[in-house]
Amino acid sequence: MSKQSAVTDRGRELLFLDPSQIEIDAEVNVRPFSATHDQTDEDGIQLQRLIKSIEENGQEQPVIVRPNGGEAFKLVAGNRRLAAINIVNAGREEKDQIKVMAVISEAKDVFRAAYDENDKRQDMTPMNKCLNFKFIREREGWTGAKGDKKVAEYFGVNVATVVQYRKLEALSPEIQNKIHQGVLSMDAALVVANVGKDLTPEGKKELQEQIVADAEIEERKRLAAAGDEEAETAVVTGVAGKSKKKASKTKTRQAKGGKGGVSAASVKKAARDKGEKLSRNRKTILEWFEGENGPAYRDNVRDFLTYFIKWADGDGTDRTLGQKFEAAVGKAGLAAQSEIKKSGVTKTNASKKK
Repeated sequence: MSKQSAVTDRGRELLFLDPSQIEIDAEVNVRPFSATHDQTDEDGIQLQRLIKSIEENGQEQPVIVRPNGGEAFKLVAGNRRLAAINIVNAGREEKDQIKVMAVISEAKDVFRAAYDENDKRQDMTPMNKCLNFKFIREREGWTGAKGDKKVAEYFGVNVATVVQYRKLEALSPEIQNKIHQGVLSMDAALVVANVGKDLTPEGKKELQEQIVADAEIEERKRLAAAGDEEAETAVVTGVAGKSKKKASKTKTRQAKGGKGGVSAASVKKAARDKGEKLSRNRKTILEWFEGENGPAYRDNVRDFLTYFIKWADGDGTDRTLGQKFEAAVGKAGLAAQSEIKKSGVTKTNASKKK
């Protein structure tokens, strides 16, 4: 074993260690879900990029370690860099193997230092972040709403974020893995977490898994109809089957609830089909009207649908919308109007009674 040192421009001692001197520190594992599950396609892509970069340019950023007695160290941050160097060295003769560039952590809370380092370099998967929040809550003995507030202060996020990630803890292992792999977007996962509130825990999990399965089928159908074969594949595999560049873009879209995984919209539709009462937002309502605006209806019906979408966007008047609606309902509308006149109830009075 050997240790060489220099001084960085920040005044910290820069160490050059044999990889065998560095031990993975279980106490600061900030990717706990990744440690017990298959790596995501994005993780594999990032590792391959790092291997190539180290082979061509050397290690550009030091890992962070803490002393572990004698010439041994524990790793605080830099798991992927250490793994990449080990892979590079495995293909070289001993005399050509490279050292690990490292600096000693000055942080009092090494877990927080490791979390910040990892979160800064690359967004963690939602499940890793979920388990990190849980770890700190349990380590510090924080409970209830006050505990959520303390967790939020510790990580520098808002309380709503902590509450959202806590909801993922109750999901089944199968659904959690889909979230981790990017098959289920975070927005979609939160919809799933909120269904089945009146059921037993077993019934709730069964309903959630049915909804996710139905949503995957719905999403594949939608993407197949749109001719998006790459995104259709990603519904099942996260980012598998894509080029590195496309996979990275897909991962970004997944984090925002976009194309590349099962969307929140597909999950909501599947949940409603199972009898869950979920409110519809403005976008969903407009998309429904746009979807109905086809050749199957008469011109006056399509005219009303077109104007409704225009009116919803703030362009158009209530009076004109009413006229187009009456023209769209035709004789059925006139019959209804005659019944209203017989009953002596006007449209204005009817609306006041609601």
